[in-house]
Amino acid sequence: MSRISEELDAKLNELDPLRAKSLIILVRRAIKEVEQIEPSSLSDWPEGYFEQTAGSFSDEPLERSPQGAPTIRDSW
Repeated sequence: MSRISEELDAKLNELDPLRAKSLIILVRRAIKEVEQIEPSSLSDWPEGYFEQTAGSFSDEPLERSPQGAPTIRDSW
């Protein structure tokens, strides 16, 4: 049994029957959602992300604001 299944089992045993039933329903819905996800859409970045965002700030100068004086700390 995996760690998550052990945690889920423990939580179900702690909860009152109504909340346990609600949790079971939520988990089953989540499983259905995950099963419907296309494996190709599981990458870290959405398809076309870099093409859509490349050069977004090319016409805006980036400037760093003044940082102020550094904090002086006691020496060791």
